[in-house]
Amino acid sequence: MVSLIIYRALKNIYKIYFLSLLLSVIKVYSQAPILSFTKTSQDLVSVQLGAPFSISGTITNDVNGTAIPAGTQINYSIILSDPNGIELDKYDGIHSTGLGLGDNFAIDNNIFTLSWSEGNKWADSNTTWEISIQVSSPGASFVTQPTNSDNFTLDLADLVINTSDPIAPNTARPGEYIDITGSILNSSLTAQAEPAKFFRIDATVPGQSRISTVFPTQELVASRPQWPIQANTALDFNISNVFIPTSIVGDDINVTITIDPVGNVFESDVTNNSFSHNITIDRGQAEATFRAEIDFDSSQTLHGLDPVRFRVIFKNSGNGTVSRSDVFTTNICLSRDRDFSQNDFLLRQIDFGGGPNALGLNLEVNGTVTVDWVQLLPDNFEGDYYLLVADQNGSTYYVSETPEVSLRSFNKGDISLISDDTIPYDFLPANLDFSQSNNRPSTNLNGDIVAFEALYNGVNQIFVKLISTNELILVSRPFDYIVENNIPPNDSSYAPKISADGRFVVFHSRASNLV
Repeated sequence: MVSLIIYRALKNIYKIYFLSLLLSVIKVYSQAPILSFTKTSQDLVSVQLGAPFSISGTITNDVNGTAIPAGTQINYSIILSDPNGIELDKYDGIHSTGLGLGDNFAIDNNIFTLSWSEGNKWADSNTTWEISIQVSSPGASFVTQPTNSDNFTLDLADLVINTSDPIAPNTARPGEYIDITGSILNSSLTAQAEPAKFFRIDATVPGQSRISTVFPTQELVASRPQWPIQANTALDFNISNVFIPTSIVGDDINVTITIDPVGNVFESDVTNNSFSHNITIDRGQAEATFRAEIDFDSSQTLHGLDPVRFRVIFKNSGNGTVSRSDVFTTNICLSRDRDFSQNDFLLRQIDFGGGPNALGLNLEVNGTVTVDWVQLLPDNFEGDYYLLVADQNGSTYYVSETPEVSLRSFNKGDISLISDDTIPYDFLPANLDFSQSNNRPSTNLNGDIVAFEALYNGVNQIFVKLISTNELILVSRPFDYIVENNIPPNDSSYAPKISADGRFVVFHSRASNLV
């Protein structure tokens, strides 16, 4: 009986010891090391392609865990992953000097750099890369928390046309080759373009093939430290030999300038790479220059109804083509004087402008239009006539220097003023200036006296010159003429003929106040 009691007492003692030992073991295992990461660097929001970056922080052993003795490795990994979760780079670190309760150590400040090829994975600002940290140690746990990783996007260059540096030119003419100049701007405040990366800048005129330039130029690369294109930096460009077509309709044209149309440079925004530059079309102003000609045998006397070939040459002497709004209506006349009037004989009226039924539409600068025709001379006109071209308002485009036609009519009577006076040697005109043309000379039998016509005092007049004494005598003088007053006749005189003995001069005249 006593033995039974002793047995039961020992059994209870062993049971209590076993339970106490079991509780001790459970307590030891429930106090394993608890590791966590505390980031000390700023959160990564964006990272520049090609630029170094890193994260920094500490790994801490929680006070509610257990100490990690020296020699026990604490392993940590910093992992860089792309938007598809594929690992791009990894840094492995080891800490083996132990870590007491509440103690921490700083992770290595490893430098990462995203390859420029990662720009191919960029879609928009929602495309993100990840850098994360993982920690492990025998028997230890690692606390999962948001600060264990950063999701970041890319900070890329953004190439645009620099609107603060106006593009030139603002005006151009149809048919002209122009150089378009301006500057491009990397509008990113932080990111540069990829080094050693060339790209095109295109200029496209509607209806024409694009014209391109390679940017940057070799000269720019060699002379400017801003290449690659640094953040918030503008560089000049020049697109040469851009053709402005002659077929443009309207007063302006939009030239599209596109930066890097094929995407050689990674950018944050490719929707702003094109810019529309408006160019005002300067069509210039067409101007008319005329020349008139007549073909006939000058040794013959022309009479009414004789056929004569006339020719008029119109030249655009302005700086623009002849447009539909240009009016160059011309009156081609035989004129008694050098001014257009209703008394002139109208040969032809021709419009060399650009309107309906006109001959000059789209005539280029320095281009010519020639019109020639054969026409019968009028039978009721007589005298010496200039060949004259006038506009519709009577302003003279062209007039011959001297009368081109001496016309005699079979149907018009001759009225002549006859004077029996011999040549008056005392009428010597003052201040003679024969810079104008002198025409139709006639000599006496000996050739020592010459009669001729010349423009003097505003009208055509008749003179006689004595070769032996070099004296000059005015023949076609008004009845009230004296040398002192130098009064001119009231109209012109033409075609002098001197007698064989030199005593008489005959000529015809439209003046009514001759002696």
